[in-house]
Amino acid sequence: MVILGICGGIRSGHHDPAAALYRDGKLVAAAEEERFLRIKHSEGRLPENAIRFCLSQAGLSIRDVDCVAYGYATVPGMDRRLKDYFTLKFGHCPEVRLIRHFMAHAASAYRVSGFPDANILSADVSGDSVSTLLSFGKGSEIRIIKSVPRPNSLGIFYSLLTQILGFQRDNDEYKVMGLASYGKQEVDLSWLLQFGGGEYKLNYEDYMVAVGPNQAFPSKQEGIYSNQLIERLGPPRLKEEPLTQRHKDLAFSAQKTLERAVIDLVKWLHEQTGSRNLCIAGGVGLNCVMNQRLLALPFVDRVYVQPAASDAGTAIGAALEVLAERGVQPEIMTHVYTGPSFDNE
Repeated sequence: MVILGICGGIRSGHHDPAAALYRDGKLVAAAEEERFLRIKHSEGRLPENAIRFCLSQAGLSIRDVDCVAYGYATVPGMDRRLKDYFTLKFGHCPEVRLIRHFMAHAASAYRVSGFPDANILSADVSGDSVSTLLSFGKGSEIRIIKSVPRPNSLGIFYSLLTQILGFQRDNDEYKVMGLASYGKQEVDLSWLLQFGGGEYKLNYEDYMVAVGPNQAFPSKQEGIYSNQLIERLGPPRLKEEPLTQRHKDLAFSAQKTLERAVIDLVKWLHEQTGSRNLCIAGGVGLNCVMNQRLLALPFVDRVYVQPAASDAGTAIGAALEVLAERGVQPEIMTHVYTGPSFDNE
């Protein structure tokens, strides 16, 4: 059985296109499109080059693929557009399965963790109108415990502050995480993000530009914060301006607030299931300092973070969901040496 998982898309909001190919439950190849195009995140593209690489690594043609699994399920007409795309680019289209974005994230971590059961935290900006998914995996089943709709999003919370600090949202959040280590005094951000009892609330109504349920987010060239956020935190830093202690303290505060909010979610999830294993995926899962805090919790024994926690990992997760539907147990993912390689010469 050959399953080709893909992600990416046709909208500017679709980023990190990638492809992953499973043959009889074994991951033969996986790669991100940006590695071939040399354009970071490769927004608004489907992973043509990554698909060709995966097929080549497996020694297969597109006609050998039983199913294409795509890590979004609510883009209008996407199944038809994918069929047209594969026919145009490859001359043939296998069966197409659309997998809900956050189920692909959850599967990308849990199904290859090797854990018999686990709590699963999936969090990013949004996908298929969801921003956070708390779920529980046991055996081959993943059960949704709670989902949080966009724009009530931990990813947006961090992105808002990434922009105010003069960095590129959905790209430079790691710089904010690093800058946080230079902070000395915490700024109260409870007016922006409240949390407790397994719930959180981002005050997007006052501090973010308005985005309707079916509207696309502003492009990365545009601000997503409102004038009220500027009034609370001061003018946004320009890229060429120096980083002051005020900026460092704000980064520190953003990081600490995120950590506490996520710890609250994980604690609540543990209380619901009793599991002491934790799997993490989604762009927020790239925050390795946060992950370290989670690993140190007294009710967490083991943590598995999908290495491609970004949307690129949904190519793996979408394929894994199709394998699970067909009763195929995938191998444990113990390394990420799945892309192009080169000999010493």
